[in-house]
Amino acid sequence: MVRFSPNEKGEYTYQLFVNDAGGKGESAVAKFAAIDSEHHGWIRPSTVNPHYFVHDDGTAYYGVGVYSPWGNDMQRFDNFAEHNATLFAIWDITYGGFIHRNEATQSHPNIPLFIILIEEEEKLYL
Repeated sequence: MVRFSPNEKGEYTYQLFVNDAGGKGESAVAKFAAIDSEHHGWIRPSTVNPHYFVHDDGTAYYGVGVYSPWGNDMQRFDNFAEHNATLFAIWDITYGGFIHRNEATQSHPNIPLFIILIEEEEKLYL
């Protein structure tokens, strides 16, 4: 999966090239239009004070969230979303929650599980 989120509206053209042990490939040239958004953009350190964060449009970002070291499940993440949490930290340990209870994780490494976690966060807008 490739994710590209431009900071400026306009028309963008792209083409993907891949090269791995299975061979080489490329996509057709494609394009999309980026339009105005109600969102403030990506979060980054402030250039005025790097101890704080701002969105791409300069709006201040004040993260509201918790450190959630274990017992993580969808009910907990739903609760974060219901209370307008904008971030959370997770400690990936062997007893760290639903990441390790998912049958798909038994083969390790947990990278695919973090992808699932990120997808679930995006659904909840965390």
